[in-house]
Formats: sequence, C-alpha cells, structure tokens
Amino acid sequence: MTKPSVAGCIRNARAVAEYAGKFNSVAVIPCGEQWPDGTLRPAFEDMLGAGAIISCLEGTKSPESLAAHAVFEKFESQIEVQLMRCASGIELIERGDAEDVVLASQLNASSTVPLLINGEYRARL
Repeated sequence: MTKPSVAGCIRNARAVAEYAGKFNSVAVIPCGEQWPDGTLRPAFEDMLGAGAIISCLEGTKSPESLAAHAVFEKFESQIEVQLMRCASGIELIERGDAEDVVLASQLNASSTVPLLINGEYRARL
C-alpha cells in the first residue's frame, strides 16, 4: 500500500494517528515556516501538533519523535496559552486574528483527515 501524504495538526491529531496506524511506519514532520530571507523558521505550534499526533501512535519512536512527544506532554494542559505566547500566535493576535489561535489550540476537535490527492489536500471519505 502506498503511503499517502496527510495533513495533521493539534485539531485532528487523533484522527490522523488512527489513519496512519494502518501503515507499518510513518513519518511525522513538523513543517515550520520560512523567514523572509528563505531560511527555516522552526514553528513551536508545528512541533506541538506533531507531538500530539505521535502521542496517539504505537510502536517504536525515533529520538526526534520522542522529543516532539515530550513537547506535547509538557504543554498538553496549556495548549491555548502557549500558542498565544509563541511567535506565530503573537503575530496572529497582533493582526487581530486571536480567534484563529483559539481554534488551532482545540485538541482533537476535528475528525477530518486531509489526504494529498492530485496536488490538493482533500478530506478523506
């Protein structure tokens, strides 16, 4: 079975992990962003989301996966507060988009599993 590309986050962590669980191995990659000069900007919220997904997966985990899982365990009870304090959260709040931060912090609020199909992410049916 070909492994698809799936978009996961804090909101759909459990659903993505359940879907991924049918494969022998998976890669959970916190994507981050780019600074204006093109260099990598690691994103706390992406590491937290990866850790949320990893926390729902079984099996052997790499050191990188264990680190993301530890970040999630550390902040699980204060996701919204920490997202509002991180660089991306502050940027959104300053732009007047605080509600986006609140929505992004809702753990397992969605059961949607977006799959990459023909270059677009579409909800798995």
